[in-house]
Amino acid sequence: MIREILVKQNVGQTVDFRWRSHEISRIEGLSDAVFAFAVTLLVVSLEVPKTFNELASAMRGFGAFASALCCSS
Repeated sequence: MIREILVKQNVGQTVDFRWRSHEISRIEGLSDAVFAFAVTLLVVSLEVPKTFNELASAMRGFGAFASALCCSS
């Protein structure tokens, strides 16, 4: 998680900033669950392509989706 990386790099180790905890808070867990549920609904609602051209068209959007997932975690 991002918090673990920041703690290892000693980010926020000043008098003006205080880490509340090294554990995942309830709001972080809730937001992760809401995001996962929303992505699941998006994937379930996709139609199966019937031709190669439809498949190629659908695959063009996966690059941006994958990079958004990769960079958000």
